[in-house]
Amino acid sequence: MNQPDADKLAKLDPALTHYYPDAPVVNEAGWGPAPGILRALLSGEPRDADIDWRGLLGSARNEGIINFVTFRALQAGLTVPGEISQQMRHSLMTGEADKLSGDFELARIFAAADEAGLRLLLIKGEALARTIYPSGACRPSGDFDLLMDTVQLELGEQVMAELGYTPGAFEGVHMFGQRTWQGRDQGRPFVVDLHWDLTNRRFFRNRLSVDTLLDRAQQLPLPDGCAWIPTARDALLIACVHLAAAKPHMPVDLRWLLDIFLLLDELEQAQFNALVAEARDTGLVDVLANYCGLADRVLGPCRHRGGILELVSRIDPARKRQYQRCCEQRWYDLLEYGRRLPGWKQRSELLRQTLPYVFSRLGRSSDGPV
Repeated sequence: MNQPDADKLAKLDPALTHYYPDAPVVNEAGWGPAPGILRALLSGEPRDADIDWRGLLGSARNEGIINFVTFRALQAGLTVPGEISQQMRHSLMTGEADKLSGDFELARIFAAADEAGLRLLLIKGEALARTIYPSGACRPSGDFDLLMDTVQLELGEQVMAELGYTPGAFEGVHMFGQRTWQGRDQGRPFVVDLHWDLTNRRFFRNRLSVDTLLDRAQQLPLPDGCAWIPTARDALLIACVHLAAAKPHMPVDLRWLLDIFLLLDELEQAQFNALVAEARDTGLVDVLANYCGLADRVLGPCRHRGGILELVSRIDPARKRQYQRCCEQRWYDLLEYGRRLPGWKQRSELLRQTLPYVFSRLGRSSDGPV
């Protein structure tokens, strides 16, 4: 890193936390030795003497990166103590079997969707596991996140029901951006989050066009079929929005920053520039800057570091305060979201869904739509 970049990053460090202004600083102490090992593995310069394997095992497992660390350590020919090596290899093999089982279920879902004329997009962890990671097992995830257009919601629910999935509660398309479905195939349980927007957090809803994401999608081959996934450029913005829209005091998992680091590595300069331009147009450039900057600080240096640092230096405090206000004042959040809806018909529907939901939550402790 040249000195100007080093000076700039040093000044920005305290600001790179959750996008929500009052959220605590990321819990780096709780990560243990994992970030240091990751940095060494990502830079291609790991040394056996620098690794506390026993300490790493616990922290890497907690952060969901144990299989990635195992894969890279084996690839680098590092010497891992016998008992710890067995545990790490077992976790990797179990993860690979789990992903293979998931491949067949994904193929089943996408085949049914294709037959019904339903456009689906596999997003977040399960899509990244099968693209930017050296093995699907290196990116664990507890569910399949599937994105569709709101106009196909009824068809999407019909397809899931015909596949044997059971739906969770539904409060209305404006109250939440997803609905959870649970199913079982050949004895194994599966969870699907069927999304019609990228997040439940209204401040970030209706900013990225689902139609555009579907139109730009690329095909993912599977052992018994195929799925559709976002481009790396779209996946990076989705990953940053996912982190920013989390509950305000939810810690940043190391695996999410690793997603961002690896996605940045996939982008050529022209793609990065196009991403920044789109983020500006959709009001998401500060979110992109914040989490790319955080990934660079924790795991860096990232690809496109110069551009990232420039974006971070221009994060708008007023926009962060607006987001804080939306998080803390539900009616302000509701009005800000309603303002972006196209036409009064949808705004009246928002009000129709909101009133019963609010009355149903009276006297109950909840963070509400996030």
